[in-house]
Amino acid sequence: MEIVILLVLRMVLKFLIKSRFKMYTFLFLFIAVSLGQFDWAENGIPARQGVHIEWQRTGAAGSNGEMIFCWSDTRSGGRDIYANKIDKDGNSLWDDKGVVVASAEGRQEDPLLVSDGSGGAYLIWVDYRDEPDAGDIYGQHIQPDGSLSWGLSGLALSNVPGQQVSPNLCVDGNGGAFSIWVDKSASSTGQIFATHLSQNGPLHPGTGLAVVTNDAEHTTISLERSGVGGAAMIWTDNRDVNNLDIYSKRLFLNSSSEIETSWGDEGGLPICTSEGEQSFPKITYFTDDKNIFVWEDHREGIEGNIYSQIISLDGSFTYEENGSKICDNSSSQIKPRVKASPLGAVVVWEDDRNGQSDIYAQKLLEDGSIQWGTEGVEVSTYDGSQGQPRLTVDSSGGAYVVWMDSRNAEYPEIEIYAEYLDASGNNIGGQNILICDAEYYQFNPLVKFDGENGAFVVWGDQRSGSIGIYSQHIDSSGNTSFIDDGYEFYFGLDGNAFNPKTLALGSEESLLYWEDQRFGNFSTKTFGSSITPSFSNEDLNGSRLSDNLDQVNAKAELIGDNIFLGFDNELGEVSQYYQVLDKSLNLIGTQEGTAVFESGTSQKDAILVASNDGFLYYIFADLRSFIDYDIYVQKYNEEGSPQWSEPILVVDNFLADDKPVAA
Repeated sequence: MEIVILLVLRMVLKFLIKSRFKMYTFLFLFIAVSLGQFDWAENGIPARQGVHIEWQRTGAAGSNGEMIFCWSDTRSGGRDIYANKIDKDGNSLWDDKGVVVASAEGRQEDPLLVSDGSGGAYLIWVDYRDEPDAGDIYGQHIQPDGSLSWGLSGLALSNVPGQQVSPNLCVDGNGGAFSIWVDKSASSTGQIFATHLSQNGPLHPGTGLAVVTNDAEHTTISLERSGVGGAAMIWTDNRDVNNLDIYSKRLFLNSSSEIETSWGDEGGLPICTSEGEQSFPKITYFTDDKNIFVWEDHREGIEGNIYSQIISLDGSFTYEENGSKICDNSSSQIKPRVKASPLGAVVVWEDDRNGQSDIYAQKLLEDGSIQWGTEGVEVSTYDGSQGQPRLTVDSSGGAYVVWMDSRNAEYPEIEIYAEYLDASGNNIGGQNILICDAEYYQFNPLVKFDGENGAFVVWGDQRSGSIGIYSQHIDSSGNTSFIDDGYEFYFGLDGNAFNPKTLALGSEESLLYWEDQRFGNFSTKTFGSSITPSFSNEDLNGSRLSDNLDQVNAKAELIGDNIFLGFDNELGEVSQYYQVLDKSLNLIGTQEGTAVFESGTSQKDAILVASNDGFLYYIFADLRSFIDYDIYVQKYNEEGSPQWSEPILVVDNFLADDKPVAA
């Protein structure tokens, strides 16, 4: 019996070699002829085009209870900038997939957006059209209806030779905006440049104006409105080589509508130069006469503390020099964020007083007095880690806070939670407000006050593996307005696609199939497309050829009118599975595939042979002897039914190289 099987195996292997040579020769000729006869691009057309989204959590309140947000993605091949406006009912007011607001050669990425105060928005981004290896700063103004003021290419804020990095953007409180960036072409450490944006365009287009020129590195720059028609920034500065310190500078327009600066000399005004490092500085508008700064401070040692300073337009301080600590707890407090209104400034931070990362908050009044106790109030102290808080204040002295939460499980099961704190620091949500606990990874939440009695939350979401942009609306009572887990406003097919292969199906048709991680690194599946001379971009991205979650090394053969797909199932010990499909790529039988043989041991190195007797032979190596791999074969008909009760052993020589090889 074994001799007969070996002869059959040798025969079908020879047939495999011949048939595959003919198949690939035909496919090459088919493609070569098709390129000449049909309207395909000179360099080919995509069969699987990923749309990778970069969500930088940037957005702003529009008007009438609306929100505008933007992102970059690769839906057109290159990376461009898109934006959308939504209302409190979850409607897209511009386009269901967003409107393109910047598109040009090279990459456009890392957008930042602020409101223009009239229902539109200003945005800036890093642009690589002019210098692919360096990057410049470009900008755009969007009208309330989503149309563009400065054309699809936008306008250059700075495209001088050399690298421009770390852009930032804020409103000026007067219908315009200020933008800053670090220009690496100006010095080895970089200088801070600025411009002002109005609906007519930027001041000093293409160059900007140097506003901080001292010889030091300026990092983690935060920029916010200062008074009416001005802006102020704060940054980490290494001019003291032994410590990182905090400096600031104010920008405003003079009577000739030119940018002027105040607060210190060319290197800015020192905010904190205490011993130890100061980092993570943030600034926000407080009143028309004041701004507030917060930062992480290590003057007392390795444990971080949160310090604050309030500054008037004339540069005078509310607290003593080097600021005042706003939380007296002896544990570590890090990474503060601050937002304010004339009713008070709310600060949130990450805190490890409970042996894990939790969220706490504090409130300060304009005179510098602390409102929520000497140690702040709890925002969230549940099990697991709570991190990356963001906040927005409302018109009644309260604040909405959102964060990433691992109370249910560690990465990739990260959820989005929120809380509303009233003017007295009371935790309204009780057990926190669940924004999204869909499967897998939710990240980078952004929250913005809706101007009335609630807030929008927008985040990136990998519930399907690929990235989508989702939103939820909440009110001060902790109620959500949209469906559970939020509305999806744009989805991009993400992940790697690799190991493409082909199978001739006849009649100028071939199957192109590949391994696809569009569901994230958590799962690899085999996808495929039917390729004909009329294939176009409308046929992109294929369909799944099996629902098995852990399939790799797929191989396909045509048997009768059906396609036989074999693959490694990587769940536990690698085992051999197969799926049968018709030529329209409809799955036949079990959707997750069927095991060739459940030996409970490792199986690998499969070869599929479609013979001229109308059957398929599935040949593979199996470790079921627990000593070395032996070679087995199973026979299938066109419907995928096995013809033998179990695979037959064909090679078990201990000294042989027990790996099937088509030769």
